[in-house]
Amino acid sequence: MMRALIILCLAGLAVSDKIWSFQPTVTFDCGKPDKHMAFVSSSIAPDPILYPGNVQVTLNAKVLKVLPESNFKMKLTLVKETPFSMVVPCFRNFGSCEYDVCEMITNNQDIFCPLFPRGQQCGCPMQKGTYIGQNLPVTLPTLGGSVVAKIMEGNYKGNITFTSNQQQLGCLGMEFSIKANEESS
Repeated sequence: MMRALIILCLAGLAVSDKIWSFQPTVTFDCGKPDKHMAFVSSSIAPDPILYPGNVQVTLNAKVLKVLPESNFKMKLTLVKETPFSMVVPCFRNFGSCEYDVCEMITNNQDIFCPLFPRGQQCGCPMQKGTYIGQNLPVTLPTLGGSVVAKIMEGNYKGNITFTSNQQQLGCLGMEFSIKANEESS
């Protein structure tokens, strides 16, 4: 099984430059009509994303109903579309993983607290209001050398779904491309 996966990855690597092109980054609100949070605008830079490397995320979200104090989850689902479609597995907390939102806020207050509306406590439950972050730095984890970077190169689709007790509270959809960062090789 592992051998077949390696062969598929190497085959994809060999033909990847010939059968696809980078797509522009797009983000959009994919929440249900009864959502608790709405994504007004968001962006990811650079475009395409360079791997390994850093990205900057800009976000404008509205919390329409108070978000929970517990069982508040964020599920990232990523699908690599080129050179063939495959779900990106969760590996070392990177890829299609689930996270506890309140724990993330508590453990990364330097990143999340500036997003909170002025005068609101940084943490859960998240109160109604507008949450804004400009050019938030995100370092992509380095999972290997130039071969891994080349395998990761391609077009992706995904979404970040926020839930509590199996109920969807909000959703942010995205389409982006990853390009191997030649300068980091």
